[in-house]
Amino acid sequence: MPDETGQDSALAASLERLRGHRNWPDRAAGLGGEAAAAAKDAKSRARAVGGIAAAWAVCVPDDLRGACELVSCTNGVVTVRAGDATARYVLERWLRGGGEKTLRETAEAAVKRVRVVTR
Repeated sequence: MPDETGQDSALAASLERLRGHRNWPDRAAGLGGEAAAAAKDAKSRARAVGGIAAAWAVCVPDDLRGACELVSCTNGVVTVRAGDATARYVLERWLRGGGEKTLRETAEAAVKRVRVVTR
């Protein structure tokens, strides 16, 4: 059987370990790096969409530009919203007929593919 001093030190060490689990660290202390990374990501996305929007204005025929709008560009996938099924069909025909290649070559940002959705 241990003496009182050994038992007291073991009990104190056990209580300190429990306090370490109970007390939560300050979560706001490490947000500076994450906020900077998010701002950098938002800036690069805006630059990518801007580069694709300029290429979109140059490459796409006028009738399609009026019926479709750019929605987003995420990881090289450009999402375009067509106003109706007819506009979607014509846009997909244009893309498959070489329009996607032209858009990819003209855009400043990387374009992997173009995704067409309807409203």
